[in-house]
Amino acid sequence: MRKILALSLGLAAFTGCDFYDYADYDYDFEDDWMYTSETAEFARGELLVDSTTFWGDTKGFALGSDGYGALGMVGMVCSFSTTDGFLRSDVDPDEGDEIVVDAVMLGDGGFATVSMDGRQVTVSEFPSEWEGAITVDVTVENTPHDAAITDDHIITVNHGDTCLVSRANRDGEPVDQIALEGGCVSPLATDPANDRVFIATETGTYAIDADGTVSEMGPPASLLAWMPESGLLAKGHADERVVRAWDTSEKWSTAVEGPLVSLDVIKGGRLVAGVSNDAQGALIVLDGETGAVLERVETPAFRRASASPEGGMLAVRGPAALHLVRVVE
Repeated sequence: MRKILALSLGLAAFTGCDFYDYADYDYDFEDDWMYTSETAEFARGELLVDSTTFWGDTKGFALGSDGYGALGMVGMVCSFSTTDGFLRSDVDPDEGDEIVVDAVMLGDGGFATVSMDGRQVTVSEFPSEWEGAITVDVTVENTPHDAAITDDHIITVNHGDTCLVSRANRDGEPVDQIALEGGCVSPLATDPANDRVFIATETGTYAIDADGTVSEMGPPASLLAWMPESGLLAKGHADERVVRAWDTSEKWSTAVEGPLVSLDVIKGGRLVAGVSNDAQGALIVLDGETGAVLERVETPAFRRASASPEGGMLAVRGPAALHLVRVVE
């Protein structure tokens, strides 16, 4: 079902957006709205520099462009500016917990997110201007464990004895469903421009094209990121310390200091490997063609880092805040 929703404009207090569990953190909140303040000192490097800090917790997040992103809240998806933390708008698909898992750019300069709430998957389209937004609610047969969005499709994944990958068009009409041998062991990674998705199971790593063609891309890995400029898939295992790049065979491998928690691609054909333990973390910038380490930026501990589709901004989920980090050319 496609719905056109009116959006609140103006200051943050005019939106319905607020953070989860803010009382768990030792901060002085004046009210229940999303809390932003001076940017925390999180990443201070030559290639990666702090932009904005959101204090509190969220139900997932994704960047839709270098300039805008979205957060999941109770029954809503909230759009925000990455440069100043300004809350643009919210859409309210239902009363459940909207867990934002992925985003893609739109042709008009806006972006679309995909969020999950039980058996309902929702695509929320935020235009570049503020006059309105569109949501598409899709009810799937089984509660998905992961979802992603490309330029044309919604992809959902169900875990089990096989890894079931389902594709629907942007209105939710089914396109195909593919069962891969072995249970799923990685989140989805996407190549939105070519409508390809990547996932790993207990038996291997696979690329799935828009027409349903499945290609093998080496052994399993729990972290994946597609690098379009090099045409390689970055792979790693959570809590291990090696990043590898594959097409039909391994092209390079690089040891990193610290347990991996995330992989993502930034502009300039570069890759960011996030490493972190309970005490501290680091964002390690690698050359996508060779795997050479270009910079290591020490940070406080964090959970994962996720880049914008343009690759000019990182969102890094820490234990008490979402840190937005600008990528320097």
